[in-house]
Amino acid sequence: MDNKVDFYKRLNSADAQKYEKIDNFLALSARFSPKMIKVKKIQTIALTASFALLFLGVVLFLKSWGNRAMCLLMMPVLFVAAYYRLRMLNNNFYPEMERVNTIIETDGIDAVFEGLMKASSMSVSGCSSDGRYVYIAGKTMCRLANIQKVSKRYVSHGKGGAYHVFIEVADEMGLNEIDLKQLRGLPMMHDKEVQQINAEIMIMKYALEKAEKQGEM
Repeated sequence: MDNKVDFYKRLNSADAQKYEKIDNFLALSARFSPKMIKVKKIQTIALTASFALLFLGVVLFLKSWGNRAMCLLMMPVLFVAAYYRLRMLNNNFYPEMERVNTIIETDGIDAVFEGLMKASSMSVSGCSSDGRYVYIAGKTMCRLANIQKVSKRYVSHGKGGAYHVFIEVADEMGLNEIDLKQLRGLPMMHDKEVQQINAEIMIMKYALEKAEKQGEM
């Protein structure tokens, strides 16, 4: 069971099979199982050690004391970053996974599973929805009714970065943002795509509210 998230332990065999479908679509165990968290810890330690050795190697070849001091000053920053990364992994709190499991505990696994089986692709955002839930492949899910707004933000990726679409969600987890997708293509088209995604979600929310008032959901 080390290659699966702990949530499986709370389920009977029939529900575990349903959860596995959800798990596979959202890649929960692939990212948050005890085995994968252990791998991430080892990778963090190995990467930190490699960079530390690299800095030390550079220091030995540099002739300027000023440049040597700058390299040495980078090492505490490296170790602090590694410390907080390991601390986060040790917290056993992963919002993307916790949101899914909280929704399942609140709404029931049958509702979430059936929603995923009925879900179809949303034309603009690339997500899937059954009209009640929004499923973001390889990431997480949320209730359609809990989406508050859609926005665009620049996200750094190492030396570069890109604009991403975020949805703001208010639910049992509080008020949080979910990274929906990366915007590609010409920058001048980004705002138009964000507006299209927002319109798509708002239309679906209106249909959900109407269905709920008529007692269809």
